[in-house]
Amino acid sequence: MSDQMKASDFRPIARSSESTVVAEFEPDKARETAYQSEAQLEKQFIRQLESQAYAYLPITTEEELIVNLRRQLEKLNRFEFSDAEWERFFTTRIAGTNDGIKEKTARIQEDPIQLLERDSGEKRKILPALLWNAGRNNTIITITSVL
Repeated sequence: MSDQMKASDFRPIARSSESTVVAEFEPDKARETAYQSEAQLEKQFIRQLESQAYAYLPITTEEELIVNLRRQLEKLNRFEFSDAEWERFFTTRIAGTNDGIKEKTARIQEDPIQLLERDSGEKRKILPALLWNAGRNNTIITITSVL
């Protein structure tokens, strides 16, 4: 075998009695000679995810996180909340003042379609994620620091 194509360059990723699926493995050309700092590791990880079509959004406060949630729900649902509608929806359907992480998570997992009462009194379905059309969902990378 030539140097360009060695048997070890291909790795099986699925096997069955009818077929085998393999993937080519290309090792990194550069070898690290020292340990990375956590900041360097984060930057490298972000660059890798961005190269795979993920978006990076630096969020440093809870307020920024909530603003981004509103923006993403509006985009996903092709709908714009009024400030009053958003406040009502957020505090009753997403993050009640007495809710812990378990209650918030359970609410979305158990009832993925939430109802919003519009300022006009009309009801509208709001989806936190498109379960049947994942291609319209966005994945955003946020890395937060805990001091």
